[in-house]
Amino acid sequence: ITTHGTHAQSKNGYLAGLMLDRAGEMPIRWAWSLGWAHIFNENPEDYYNRMPDEAGYGSDFLWNIGMNPVSLDGGAIAMCTTINAKQEVKDNERCTNDERDVGILRLRALKAAIKNGLNIAGHHVAGDKALDYYQDAIEQSGLPLEKIRALALQTDHCHQVRPDQIERAARLGVTFSCDASVEVSTVITRDYGDEYQARYAPFGSMLKAGIKPMISEFGSQSSVRNSPFEYGYIFMTRRSLDGKIPMGVPEEAIPDRMTMLLMMTRWAAPTMMKKGLGSIEPGNLADLTVLDKHLMDVPLEEVPTIKPIMTMVQGKIVFED
Repeated sequence: ITTHGTHAQSKNGYLAGLMLDRAGEMPIRWAWSLGWAHIFNENPEDYYNRMPDEAGYGSDFLWNIGMNPVSLDGGAIAMCTTINAKQEVKDNERCTNDERDVGILRLRALKAAIKNGLNIAGHHVAGDKALDYYQDAIEQSGLPLEKIRALALQTDHCHQVRPDQIERAARLGVTFSCDASVEVSTVITRDYGDEYQARYAPFGSMLKAGIKPMISEFGSQSSVRNSPFEYGYIFMTRRSLDGKIPMGVPEEAIPDRMTMLLMMTRWAAPTMMKKGLGSIEPGNLADLTVLDKHLMDVPLEEVPTIKPIMTMVQGKIVFED
């Protein structure tokens, strides 16, 4: 990869990136969001009233893209849903508006940041009830709709997204970055029922609503991908790599390879580098990846085997196989 967008969950993590950037030793570009300060502040409203909007500012290798309340729920068995499941399943769900103060502070921080026109980037939202929290916070912030739509709002994971939430996201100008996890798909079927696979990363409905969703991550739930195209293949076939496990439903599949490729390069807008990343053209940053096979020509079953053989960042070869 050439660019990574995620939150800095600790001050030391960010400082490590800053030291590398100052020394000219950053191996890739990092679009970072602030993800630690509000957790230790009992008055996030005051904190974000005082915080300036620095989104888009920094160097070509390290720049800010807003703030991040870190998470509004957990993942897999801990995702927060509106589904009427067994009590032992609901007991595992981690919902933000419960008695845990840190969860309430994250929700208050989200509302305060949006109210002050700050961008929210790379936000962990897995279940549909957590997505309700997120969308409610946006609308309750008091920020006018045109200013909300001018932000680069985006949520991660998409483990449960209802049709009404897709319509609401389209109206608010919010996009999604979705991952493909066998563990999550297994939890959906086992704990909630096969019918809820239709809500797992519903790309077909998102695209029809005019949303420009993205494919995220190179690995999750302790599994590392061997190819950057594995997720794309899974979302085109809506089956696991071995074909044994449903990963959503066919009606919500990515329709073709060109759409898949676009969904893998749309991160340029959420990272606030529209004019420098995401395409090969004069004036853009000299970041290139050379693949061992042509994505548009190989048989579909070979797509998840495509690998990079060379990666260039800022015109310098940083990986070669």
